[in-house]
Amino acid sequence: MRLLVVEDESLLRQQLQQGLSKQGYVVDVAEDGKSGLYYATEYDFDAAIIDLGLPEIDGISLIQEVRAAGKE
Repeated sequence: MRLLVVEDESLLRQQLQQGLSKQGYVVDVAEDGKSGLYYATEYDFDAAIIDLGLPEIDGISLIQEVRAAGKE
């Protein structure tokens, strides 16, 4: 299962990536909403963990843009 983690706090982002990877998930990470939007629209993910208070594009707007692009 491939996951996307979009989190602006570096330590939390690393902890999520390491913990989920240890559980057998393939994890990609993004540090802001703009990068998260790129990953979410260019690649296929089974699920995403998205912080709501992101720089560049907030989490709710990110989810709306991903859905508008035809991704679920």
